[in-house]
This record gives sequence, C-alpha cells and structure tokens, in this order.
Amino acid sequence: MPDLLKAVIIPATSVVPPEISGYYEVSSLEIEAGAECSILPSSGLTIYGNLDNEVVFNLMSSATGEGSLIVDGSLLGSGTYNVERYLTASQWHLVSSPITAGTAGVFHGIWLRSYDESTNSFGEYIVSDATPMPTGQGFSVWAPSAQTRMFSGTVNHGTIGPVSVQLTGAAGPNTGWNLIGNPYTSAIDWDAASGWSRTNISDAVYVWNGTQYATYVGGIPANGGSRYIAPTQGFFVQATSSGASIGMDNGIRLHNGVNYLKETTEPMDIVRISIVGNGFSDETVLAVRSGALNVFDPTTDAIKLTGSSEAPSLYTTKDDDSELTISCLNSVADIVGKNLNISYAFEGEHVMNWTHSIQSGSIPVLYDNIVETVIQPDQPYTYLSSFSDPDDRFSFIEMTQSELFDVSCIYSNVYNNCLRIFGTANSDVVAQVYNVQGQKVLEFIGTEYNVDFLSAGVYLIRITTDNKEVVEKLVIK
Repeated sequence: MPDLLKAVIIPATSVVPPEISGYYEVSSLEIEAGAECSILPSSGLTIYGNLDNEVVFNLMSSATGEGSLIVDGSLLGSGTYNVERYLTASQWHLVSSPITAGTAGVFHGIWLRSYDESTNSFGEYIVSDATPMPTGQGFSVWAPSAQTRMFSGTVNHGTIGPVSVQLTGAAGPNTGWNLIGNPYTSAIDWDAASGWSRTNISDAVYVWNGTQYATYVGGIPANGGSRYIAPTQGFFVQATSSGASIGMDNGIRLHNGVNYLKETTEPMDIVRISIVGNGFSDETVLAVRSGALNVFDPTTDAIKLTGSSEAPSLYTTKDDDSELTISCLNSVADIVGKNLNISYAFEGEHVMNWTHSIQSGSIPVLYDNIVETVIQPDQPYTYLSSFSDPDDRFSFIEMTQSELFDVSCIYSNVYNNCLRIFGTANSDVVAQVYNVQGQKVLEFIGTEYNVDFLSAGVYLIRITTDNKEVVEKLVIK
C-alpha cells in the first residue's frame, strides 16, 4: 500500500490486483473499472473519506481471522463486495449478513436456522435459497466440513435499525432471547461510548464458541466472551420488557482481531471458576462491586445459557434463584455461603480450577463438602463426580490469605471402589486407613488402591508424604 492518509487509486491497468496485508489508513480509495482489491485475513483498511468501487472489493476470511473494512465517508460506484465467512467443521456457528440484501443461498447445501423468541428455540431449517437474511438478524449454521462461504453485494454502512427485539409474555430467564447480528464489515464494540441505541435490552451479550456461550457483561467475560463482536458474527441479547429494540451506527465499528472471540481487561475483585470433564469445559464468574444487588440485575449480571450436552455446566445463583454465568455482588460476605451449581454430562473424573483477584484480608474460598477439603486457588483440583452429588457439594467459605496458605491441598476420594489420592506428585506417598474403632484396615504405598473389600461407612485416612502428613475423613459408599 502507499503512504498512509493519501488518496489512493487502483487503476484498471494494474497487472496484479493489490492485496492488503496488515492494517492501513488512507484518505480515500478509488477502484477503477477493470481493477480489483482484496483485504487478506487478519488485516484491515480504514478509509476516512469515500470508497469508490467500480468492480470488485474482496474481504477474505480464514481460520486465522477476517479481512476488515471501515469507511467513514460514502460508498460510491456500482461495484460488488465479496465478503467471506470461514466455517470450521462439525460445529454450529452464529452468523449474520454483511450485505444489504443477503439471502440463505450463501449457505446452500448446509444447515441454516433462524431463532424463534416465542418458543425459545431454533426454528425449522431454511430450504429456499431466496429466504432473506435481514440486516441485523442472526442465524445459526452447521458446517459438516471446513469451508468458506461468500456474501456478494453491497455492504451495510451507516445507521442500522432500530431492529425490534421481541418479548413474548412476561420478562424472565427463558423469554426475550433474540439472535442479533453484526451487520458491518469490521468488528463492533459492545461497550462503545456512542453509536448504540439499546432500549429495554440487558447489558449482557452471548456468542456461541462451539461448546458453550461465551458471555460478556460490564467488563467481565466468561468462557472467552468479549466486548468485541467479529464481522458477520451472530450474538444473543435479551429483552427485559416490551418495546425493546436495538440500533447501531458507524461509531461502534473498529478493527479488532477478535477471530470471533477475544479476552478483555476485567475489573478487580473477581472469582473465576472453571471445570473440565471429558475434554469439555465451562466457566462461571463472581465479582464484587459496591452497590450490586442480591437479585438478578440485567445491567451487571448474565443469565446462564446452557451449552453442549456433552459438557459440564456451571452457574451460581442469587437470592431470587436466578441461574447466572456472571454474578455481581456487593461484598465478599455475599459470596460466602453460596454454592457452586454443577450439572454433569457424565460421572467420573473432572478437574476444577479457580482463581481470584480479591485484595481484602478475607476471601471466599471453594470447599468440597464431601471430602471436607479446601480447594486451593490456581491449582488443578481433580475429583470424581457422581450424578448423586448433593447440590451443595462445593460452596464458598471465608478464610484469610494466611489461613489458606496453611491448608494442605492433599486429599482423597473413592469412586467405583478405587481409593485415589490427589494433590501430590509423590509416588511414594503412604496411605493408612482406620475404621471408627481406630483399627488400621489398610496400608499401601502409591496414589491408587482397590478398596472393594471395605464395607460402606466412615473411615479415617492418614496420608504421609516426604514433607507433610494429612489426616481426614474418608467415606466409602
């Protein structure tokens, strides 16, 4: 590309059509008849004046990112814009049209659905290629193989909407969900200082990441959510009352390599919990914010949207029993005593991890009530789950930083007659099991042992490593 902020003309006599790699700014751009221009994936062009396209302008897409175009002036000329959307294999994607008259024919031969707020579910698969994809509306598409689809036409520009956001019946956790779409050829900023007109809309935004809903509200992400929404990306919002609508203009656009997800800076006083099982994960977040409500607040909280049936599901609740992915509370004391709610896709080994950024003297600490173990932050906690686990298996207790430091992270559990010891890499660990009469019924070296010969009941187990000894209760069911 030429020097920045110059008026650029791509002549019809160009031997090789220019391809933009990287991010550039120009004052204006003219693509003469017979010429062509392309923006490569993970690249972008800002035009502060007009774009006069007489033939073809290509915005490329791949697994690495999208070509991004921002025009502050007017779109002139009779040329065509080809905007690609890359789709990964065997996965649902939320998509939207970046052109003014998009149709379902872009996704011919694969599965495309719209979302029905009134039934809180996706509708029938769209068959006719002529079915419109209205500007600002989102759709769900399934790609059986990795492929790139292309919208061709005139790209959206300027003010969009307001688009009506439906609410059938009373507002609640299962009503008012609308699938919206980024209509522009660049990313958009959900937290932009100007450019949005949102009426009776919750502040949370939800993007499908292939397994879970990546969620974002008020500076707090979960499951990789972000304030930035990629071009041609569909996203969910929720109406909080009747008469809801959403509109946008050029002020929300920006170049951002979100590649459909991007982390963002979050506020202090955060507790973040994740769980992994069978290769799938989920995450929930609690935040301490002065003045936060103890019931669901659409300006600070994000309702839990269920992800893949193969993945574990995490959420916390407030006093109104609202199930939340992101929950803001007034103080650390409001977190203490809360349960971590988990729905399992299968029984067996799961790994939990939690972190916090709380600076106060006391912090909420996760506790496993079955094995009576404090779960150390910033350390993987491996445990064995069961569909019969009580709802309050994991809860938050209050501890000081020094108390937490003094607590051992070595613990044991029994599942399918196998006694397993966690929290130590020492293979020479010695385990001694005693019944309630104080009689030693088992001693072994290692971290696993079959205990099918032991009767159901309560025991004590002494775990000894080269530098620590732990005695705790052991329950065999």
